[in-house]
Amino acid sequence: VIPALLRHALVGDLVVENQQSKGYASFADNSADPPVYMVYTFWNLTNADAVLEGKAQASYVEVGPYYYRKIETHVNATFSTDGRMITSREGDMYLYDPPSPGLPDPFTV
Repeated sequence: VIPALLRHALVGDLVVENQQSKGYASFADNSADPPVYMVYTFWNLTNADAVLEGKAQASYVEVGPYYYRKIETHVNATFSTDGRMITSREGDMYLYDPPSPGLPDPFTV
């Protein structure tokens, strides 16, 4: 009984037959899912002219980190005539999302 109930619940949420299906909203926009963060740190060459002239060794300064939240979406969804396949284009977005002052860094918690 439990496996049948579980299968029924999963199929209702996972099978996307058309845009009115229960699972279509989460397929099209997963912004309600747990967040995915990207962290970027860059190194800035501060004395490029002197290095190019051969007068100095490279000197770098760390810049960042910069925090971005990745939001994945599916756009232009097209359903096959038999309803067995969806073709879509991924439309990933990256939103600048710096940590709030006074709150712990979300990557070390």
